[in-house]
Amino acid sequence: MGYSSADSLYIPDNPLAGSGPFLQPVARRKADVWRGRFFRYGIPLWLMTTFFSPALDDTLRSLNQGGALGLMLVIGLFVGHGKFLFGPAFREDAPVSMLSIAFCVVAITSALQSEDPVFSLGMFVAIMVGLLICAGLWEFIKLDILRLLAVFSVLGTIVVGATYVLTDHGPGRYIAVIHPNQWGSICFGLSVAALAIKRTPVKLALIAVNVFVILQAEARGSFSALVVAFSVFALMRTIRTIKTNPGGVVVRILLLTITLLAGLYYSETVIDAFTKIFHLYNADRGLDSGFTGRTGFWEDALDHFREHPILGAGPRMTQIAHNGYLVILSDMGVVGAILFFPILVIRTFRLWKQARGGDMVASIGLALVSGYLFFAIFEASLLNVGNPTSLLAWLFMLKPKFNRRDFEIPFRQQLIPLPVEMEAERR
Repeated sequence: MGYSSADSLYIPDNPLAGSGPFLQPVARRKADVWRGRFFRYGIPLWLMTTFFSPALDDTLRSLNQGGALGLMLVIGLFVGHGKFLFGPAFREDAPVSMLSIAFCVVAITSALQSEDPVFSLGMFVAIMVGLLICAGLWEFIKLDILRLLAVFSVLGTIVVGATYVLTDHGPGRYIAVIHPNQWGSICFGLSVAALAIKRTPVKLALIAVNVFVILQAEARGSFSALVVAFSVFALMRTIRTIKTNPGGVVVRILLLTITLLAGLYYSETVIDAFTKIFHLYNADRGLDSGFTGRTGFWEDALDHFREHPILGAGPRMTQIAHNGYLVILSDMGVVGAILFFPILVIRTFRLWKQARGGDMVASIGLALVSGYLFFAIFEASLLNVGNPTSLLAWLFMLKPKFNRRDFEIPFRQQLIPLPVEMEAERR
């Protein structure tokens, strides 16, 4: 695209900005740059505000989580106006929009007929605000998401590592400040976010720190979710390699073959390590404990569902279930589940299509979402916005398809350079 002298007072549309004219006045340049910087560093800090909220009492925890959501909602509305309130994922995906509206109607009705309507309705409103924020943030972050993830992983891992070193947690399972499973959830999100970092040594170091904390916390669900996430990411990048570098596929197959053969040769060591990591023969947490009593909680959730089969008991009225899918069924009933689960399937499928096309951001997102959906089998955090990993998972679940116009801006004239792989695709 050529630029005449008359265009000297304009710059190409910033990839961080929302939709608008392709050219925008220079007067908006500083605002766009500062907005990009704010969201690049502000969102990671915003995510980190909920790190230690589980350690607070109920009132302070609600103030912490609600305040974080309210602050970002106000900022988003101030900067993005109406577009932020109804993000691009909802605008471009009519089926999901209609399902979401119907689900909200059912959930509100369920909350109003619950045993504690004020609490139930308040919790659901907070969740919906969180999801609107996750969808609306794409108006601003777009191509800058990789930098955002890198900043979050670095800062978050520093906080996790410092907390581990400075707290007196004693021998055995790592229990300090918050519950071990909550440490595992946070470290799972930080590990996947580290995939956005270009420098391999830094990336591996951050992942190693978080995996170490997960193992010390004996957070088996988080460790399993991380394995799922990394496997999905490797698969998506291999599919891309088949299209762009067939020789690289051969190398990956050889490495996988060598790994499998080594695993078979040292099978006893591998089985022993697997047994220790998952504590299969532990009296309190092993196979005979029913997933540390989870099967009993699952039965209770099903009993709760049988008492309120149509509309459920109301959002957040199932206190302990250790299964996000059963929580939806128990809280929202059959009607709510029929509306909610298709949203998960459709948005995950949309993300998979983008990742299959070689989108690096979508590949990381699909990895995180896949691990998160697996994690929800053992924890109640499926429809949840109270921790950073849940917020990141829903951020990616509501990721829109990038506008191809963003790739057509001449590289030398971009305010924010494109990620390497996106620049390669543009060429």
